[in-house]
Amino acid sequence: MRVVGVGNTLRGDDGAGVVTADRLAELRPDLDVETCAGEVGTLLDLLDGEEPLVVIDALRSGGPAGRVRRFPDGALPPRREAGGTHDAGLGEALELAASLGRRPPSLTVIGIEGARYDLGVASLSPEVARACETLARELAGELTGASTGGLSATAE
Repeated sequence: MRVVGVGNTLRGDDGAGVVTADRLAELRPDLDVETCAGEVGTLLDLLDGEEPLVVIDALRSGGPAGRVRRFPDGALPPRREAGGTHDAGLGEALELAASLGRRPPSLTVIGIEGARYDLGVASLSPEVARACETLARELAGELTGASTGGLSATAE
């Protein structure tokens, strides 16, 4: 099982994926956890592989800050709903990986609804910080390990 946290920790809640992934790595050092800022090329490389993959990213859909949504099979919502600061990077990387046959056989995208994405803000809003901690703890219990895979397919 691999986990990738996506985001920019200097853009407020955009760093939710990275913060969650870092916390998950502390809780479960046996998992393969990586982070990236969301560039298409880097994401494409991280999507490549046969291991089950979980991608955690910020989401901007107009919902309440801190809401966590799961997208089994990497099925992101339409762009008008997502609208995160770099969701085009993740969406493009997922499409490109699929067209190149480089998409993992098992992929879940988890979005954390953010409230603020201001450049130069190095902290999460309180609701998002709580959601990151809760999600990291939930994933630590759900994920079965680096080689055996396993994740709940709950949609939200």
